[in-house]
Amino acid sequence: MRLVLIYILCGICSICSLSAKDFYFQHIPLDNGFTQSSALSIYQDEKGAIWFGNDKLNMYDGSLVRSFRLSSCQEGLEDNNIHGICGDGNTFVYMLADDQLIRYNMRTETFLLTGIRAHVLLYQNGALYYADQNKLFKYNPGGTPDRICELPDATLTIRSLYWTDDSWLLGTNKGLYRFADSSFQLLLASESISSLYRDDRKRLWVGTQSDGIRLFQEGQWLSFQEKGGPISVINNQIRCINQDLNGNIWIGTFNGITIIAPSLDECYHLSHKSDIPWSLQQSSIYAICRDKQGGMWIGSYYGGLSYFNPNTENYLFYGISSQQQEKLDGFLFGNMVEDLQGDLFIATEHGRLNGLDRHTGKVKPLAPALAQAPFSTIKCLWYDVKKHSLYIGTFQHGLYCYTSSGRLEPVGERELTNAGQKIITDLIPWNGRLIIVSQGGIYLMNPETQGLSPLFSDANLLERITGIIRTAHLDSQNRLWLTPAGKEVVCIQMDTQQVEEIPSVADQIGKKPVFDIAEDKQGNLYFAISGVGVLHYNPADTSWISYNREQGELLDNEPFKIAVTPTGRLLVTSIQGITLLDKKSRKSAYTLLGLSSPLHRLNANCGVYISPKDSMIFIGGIEGMIATKEAGLSAEEMPYTLFFNQLTLNNESAMPFDNPGVSREGISYLSQ
Repeated sequence: MRLVLIYILCGICSICSLSAKDFYFQHIPLDNGFTQSSALSIYQDEKGAIWFGNDKLNMYDGSLVRSFRLSSCQEGLEDNNIHGICGDGNTFVYMLADDQLIRYNMRTETFLLTGIRAHVLLYQNGALYYADQNKLFKYNPGGTPDRICELPDATLTIRSLYWTDDSWLLGTNKGLYRFADSSFQLLLASESISSLYRDDRKRLWVGTQSDGIRLFQEGQWLSFQEKGGPISVINNQIRCINQDLNGNIWIGTFNGITIIAPSLDECYHLSHKSDIPWSLQQSSIYAICRDKQGGMWIGSYYGGLSYFNPNTENYLFYGISSQQQEKLDGFLFGNMVEDLQGDLFIATEHGRLNGLDRHTGKVKPLAPALAQAPFSTIKCLWYDVKKHSLYIGTFQHGLYCYTSSGRLEPVGERELTNAGQKIITDLIPWNGRLIIVSQGGIYLMNPETQGLSPLFSDANLLERITGIIRTAHLDSQNRLWLTPAGKEVVCIQMDTQQVEEIPSVADQIGKKPVFDIAEDKQGNLYFAISGVGVLHYNPADTSWISYNREQGELLDNEPFKIAVTPTGRLLVTSIQGITLLDKKSRKSAYTLLGLSSPLHRLNANCGVYISPKDSMIFIGGIEGMIATKEAGLSAEEMPYTLFFNQLTLNNESAMPFDNPGVSREGISYLSQ
């Protein structure tokens, strides 16, 4: 028996300027077994499952997509484009296959061909309504449908329906009509209406087949069209309209999505971008559905099903593109430093140095000297506050200094000569000087002269730290912690340059890979250890505390980076996402990669930086970077409900009525 959790993660929505960030879409894979990877209609039932149509009826439970081919379920049904999906939430799902009304019983998992012809469906107030040509009906499961009205012009075809408080709105091929008190009123003439939506301010949005959007508010009609001024739509062929929890109107068109702010003073256009994997997979939009937790589901033609999690609005997301100046360049965004002017510098692989203007929140173009630098991969950075200079540790090109006058100068060329010495992995300020950690040795630099000399000379100590240093940390007690690969952790008293032997460190860590070390204000140290999790070491009493996945404190036991937040919590990155751990309560908030975070992948080289100026947290990923406040990583846990979704007997899926006595209803409806 397989247990499936049906719930959609979401969080606090605090959308800033619509044009200030990328919208990150998660894509539901429809590659295997789908002859048509489209989503032409979307509907959510009471259990949270998402239903969508293409040449099959499909149900997505948050983990897997289950598909129903109509032709194999009942004789007389054909595999046509499934659209118009709606339902009562608990028992019946209604849909159109071409112009045939189909009813699916979720409890018995059976289809019914009703024999009714329809162009559009609407489930409202416990009843199903449908339109055929110029007539509106109420569906009667046990008898003859009830006719609600018939437009006087037989050439009219009703294409969209909407029920207001006291009347019907009928969108037709020749205009918009209102039906109330047994009479019709023409609201919009000579418009071919495709969609209708009434927002939370009771404004009526009307989508047309080829002439953009009409909006009725305060007794007058407004028009929004393609290339129609500051507030426009991305394309005039409107297919669907919806609204998110912040009041923004989402308009699906033939060529993308337009989002209009509720104040009508701002809009943003979304479309497929081949170089941005989290953009829409296809621009031809057929359906937009807001789920019960505020998530926005997008259906497109041969672009599948996509999901926008409003929880990602807690972040500023900086994507990558080598062609657009407002995007980050390169990949794998690592070490970061901030200068006195409020600019953030970001080390990358194959992207040289990236800059972020903290005042505007925008990516800055590189200065000429940096744009022409001989290196493309940067491992570490340090900003010299006194000289307003930026030191850059590179991969295979040694150490450079970018001066306040805009010059880029090599440093230590005479000392850093072999391949290992030219791979600089860490830069640590110490007593007015700079410790330089390379794969070929550790050096000390005097910033005044930029002269380099070996940091240590003792042969026994050098033997213990020879090789690749995974991480280096200088603690508040003036001790340098080094974690050489394949060897035990080494703690060096910098005043005497003597190794401090701490038996419990050897016992707890041994030769396990340590990827990061952090320290809190009380002097406690935290070690990110592969396969173990995070170990908390208190030097005062040499006690240890373990945080791991088994105890529910971490997402997994493969941590990459650790940082201590302004409130004293631990921020831990890992292959699955980001953990924010309260050490006192030992409770954690999780941010999952690609779901509740726009970051899709992390590794041990991706950086974490917390600005001392405003406590903004920057987390680098492989394909981008996010900026957030601590509260953005600690959204309240959403309630969820567990449902059994599939029953397997003898390795075969058991369906209702396959075996008498096994089940009389669908698995998710069984009470015991």
